[in-house]
Amino acid sequence: MANVQNNKEMVPFEHYVGRFRSIDPAEAAARCGVRFEAGKFRVRLFGVDYDVAWPEFAIASETADGLALSSLPAQMLLIRFLLEGRASVGTGAFLPYREMPWGEVYIKPFTGRCLTRAAFSFGTRLAAFDAAMERSPAMRIKGGDSAWQVEVMPGYEVRLIVWEGDDEFPPNAQILFSDNFPQAFSAEDRTVVGDLLISDIKRRM
Repeated sequence: MANVQNNKEMVPFEHYVGRFRSIDPAEAAARCGVRFEAGKFRVRLFGVDYDVAWPEFAIASETADGLALSSLPAQMLLIRFLLEGRASVGTGAFLPYREMPWGEVYIKPFTGRCLTRAAFSFGTRLAAFDAAMERSPAMRIKGGDSAWQVEVMPGYEVRLIVWEGDDEFPPNAQILFSDNFPQAFSAEDRTVVGDLLISDIKRRM
């Protein structure tokens, strides 16, 4: 289990672990398009494969520094995907947060937790940002001063676009989601995805 830095995270985590114990693993594996063998789901997050044990939740990976090994929000995201998510492939279109279901309602927390954080984390250190992305399983794309496409889970992609700040304008950032995201991720989960993406990049810088 992750090292818990915020005890408030434990209440929802234990709730989802309780729900996780009661799922039908064969149904969840088929719905989510993941493998279930020898009491473990194999789930990929940000390019790292994790073995998620069922029914008693435990997580392991051959990648020693995988984000979900030490992040309770990442573990909750994996559990919620197995509970309610589904395998899906987008059409190739990408949407901003506010254009997806409930996006207008929750745009303020998404902006603070993700867009502003990304802008000031990466737009002020563009060279370090690019170097970190080059070391990660990401694909450079056109856009802004630096833009990258990242696989969150198989079939679910995000684009992170950053504009560097200068004397006249502050740094800026945008996160776009493949248009199938609403099929598996709630508005809150989409915010968590953005937050985790930024944390995963920052630890590589």
